Parts: sequence; C-alpha cells; structure tokens
Amino acid sequence: MTPIQYCYEKVTESKSNFKWTFYFISKNRRDALVSLYAFCREIDDIVDNTIDLEVATAKIKWWKGEIQRLFHETPQHPVTQSLLNFIHAYELNEAYFIEMLDGMEMDLKFNRYESFKQLQLYCYRVAGVVGILCVKILGFKNQITLKYAHDLGIALQLTNIVRDV
Repeated sequence: MTPIQYCYEKVTESKSNFKWTFYFISKNRRDALVSLYAFCREIDDIVDNTIDLEVATAKIKWWKGEIQRLFHETPQHPVTQSLLNFIHAYELNEAYFIEMLDGMEMDLKFNRYESFKQLQLYCYRVAGVVGILCVKILGFKNQITLKYAHDLGIALQLTNIVRDV
C-alpha cells in the first residue's frame, strides 16, 4: 500500500462527509487534503481512543518528532510520507502541525478552561489551524482568507463543544 492509499483508507474509515467534497477539486489538491485529513484523524484518534494518559502523551510526542522528520524530509509514517509531497508546493508550515499536536495535548490535560481566551487557543489549535492549512491547499488569493479560515475553525470547534454538552 502506498502512503496516499493509506491516507485514502484512513479517510474512508472515518465515515466523514468531508471526503465527498474532495472529489470536486484537482487530484493534486485532493490528495493533499486527504493527506492532511488523515493526519488529523491519526492524532485525533490518540485522544479519542487511548485510555492511558501516559501512552497518549508518548504518542503525541512521537508525532511531534515525526513532524520534525517530515520537515527534514525523512518521515517514517505513511501519512507524513504522503504529506511530504505537498508541504513545499502549498507552503504548509511546520509550526501549524505542531500547533495541532499542542491542541491534542491540551485535550488530554484539560476538560475545562478557566477563561474564554484559553478555550479559544484550544479551538485555534485543533480547528483553526486545520482551516488555515486547507485554504493554503485550496489556493487562497486574498490574505483575509487566512483570518476567515482561522475564525471559522474556531467557530466550528465551539459548535462541536456545545453539541457535545
């Protein structure tokens, strides 16, 4: 199985409706989005499926190392091997991937935030960053689009939180 095939399989397993929207864009952008979404699934599954906090923390730490390997062009995991094909073409910054992993760590450590500012940081890390990376892949033309993607990601994450309450 190739890295991109692994990513498509991961996306299919998630039973998300997002995968259907990917079919209306070019193959290269679709493959980049599928790779990004597979990364999001991999790290989100750590939080959702790992019972032992120490194990989950170790997995997040491993992924942080894997992101460093990705940006040094030596990734080991099929998802990051697939992402390697897109990080330069779409200017996907390492810092965004680390932010997502920091958000997963927040998810492990906190189930309540003392301020809206802390909650907003969490939402930015787990959803706003994803929005920013998506518009980079989709080829935004106006800088304000990055702010809109940031804000929409936060709004969607807040909606998820309210829905789960």
